[in-house]
Amino acid sequence: TNVLRTDTLPTVAGSGAAIQELFSLEKGWVGKATAVTAGLALPLLTDIQPARQGTFDEVKDKVRADYLNEQARSLALIQAQGLAQAIEKQEKKDISAAAKAAKLTVKTSGSLTRTGNLDEVGPVSALLPSMKNLKAGEVAGPVAVSGGQVVFQVVSRTAPADDLLALQKKPVE
Repeated sequence: TNVLRTDTLPTVAGSGAAIQELFSLEKGWVGKATAVTAGLALPLLTDIQPARQGTFDEVKDKVRADYLNEQARSLALIQAQGLAQAIEKQEKKDISAAAKAAKLTVKTSGSLTRTGNLDEVGPVSALLPSMKNLKAGEVAGPVAVSGGQVVFQVVSRTAPADDLLALQKKPVE
């Protein structure tokens, strides 16, 4: 696949770091494994093409896709902001009721860890700045993620087991 430094791979959510790794390689080299939403990507540089101005036929599909993606991101932000405002007006914060009223989808995850991933959202670490001070029942968002915008509610908080905390302590410090 031909890629530009600013591209992401359409089938690999969270692939920006893998693209940057790819551009640090020399032809024929394999890069280091890079975390993406679905696991790991292993970049391999097979060819280098010199920079040039693309023809209209070469770029029209990308320009159209970029425009539609930008419009979709704007709409997602507007919908997420509307959802967050609707929840804020509620006495009892009920994200399900507010989302249903806005015809949006609610998904519930299992327990999360700092290093985990959420399907269709990406790494939990993207939500940590908004999540870390929330108490059970509180709502945060919208937060921009690779799949668009997320508004979320903390259902419960459980302290990690001591052995798990010891394993994660060093990377967090």
